[in-house]
Amino acid sequence: MPAEYAHALYQSLTGITDESVISARVASLVQVLKKAGKLKALPAIMREFMRIHARTTAVQPVLMVARAADVPGAQRALAARVPEAAATTIETVIDDTLIGGGRYVHRDTLIDTSYKAALLALYHRITK
Repeated sequence: MPAEYAHALYQSLTGITDESVISARVASLVQVLKKAGKLKALPAIMREFMRIHARTTAVQPVLMVARAADVPGAQRALAARVPEAAATTIETVIDDTLIGGGRYVHRDTLIDTSYKAALLALYHRITK
């Protein structure tokens, strides 16, 4: 649910630079959440909004990992799958929603080697 709200908010704010309009739309989202009794989801919605913004505005590649200790392993796994990634500068971001592993995002490329993705795939296979 937070992802859907975050995507809707991001879509509604795309191309808008007027701060009063942005404030009004965020306030409107808060009112909708309050009316639906889902105001506790606001922090998760904002975290997802920031991830969407980082992905869409990233000029350089981004490697998201769960912990700083996962960075070397995620970089080796990425270099094995995308050889040209070893020659480029990759921004590394700690993402607290990941359990382990990493996610590489650059323009329209997503390589997800996170434990979260593997667990979700297992869950979907089991529940089918």
